[in-house]
Amino acid sequence: MTDNKLQKIVEELSQLTIMESNELVSILEKHWNVSSVPIASPAQASHEEKKEEKKTLDVHMTSSGNTKIAVIKVVKEICSLGLKEAKALVDKAPVIIKENLSKEAAQEIQSQLEKAGAVIELK
Repeated sequence: MTDNKLQKIVEELSQLTIMESNELVSILEKHWNVSSVPIASPAQASHEEKKEEKKTLDVHMTSSGNTKIAVIKVVKEICSLGLKEAKALVDKAPVIIKENLSKEAAQEIQSQLEKAGAVIELK
C-alpha cells in the first residue's frame, strides 16, 4: 500500500462516530476471527507480578524529627531494645526500623512513630 492510500484510510476512519467505530471493530473481529481484548506486554506483566509479590513492607525512618527523645522511646518499645540500642538506631537515620511486616502492622508502626515526630516511609 502506498502512503497516499493509507492516508485516505486514516482520514475515513477519523470521520467515524464512536458507535460506527465499535461496529467496525466487531465486523473486523468476526472477519478475522480475533478478539480485541488488550493483551499485557511482557513488561506490563512483569511489573504487575512485582506489585503483587510485594506483600510485606519495611518501615523506613528518614528522620527522627525535632522530638528525638520521644522517637527513641517508641523505637525502644516497638523493637524491644534497650535505651542505648534504640538511641543508636535512631541516630543512624535514615534507617529501617522493622522489616517484612504486613501492611496493617507497618501502618500501625508508622502511625506511632509519626505521632512521636519521626518521618517515616513504607517501602
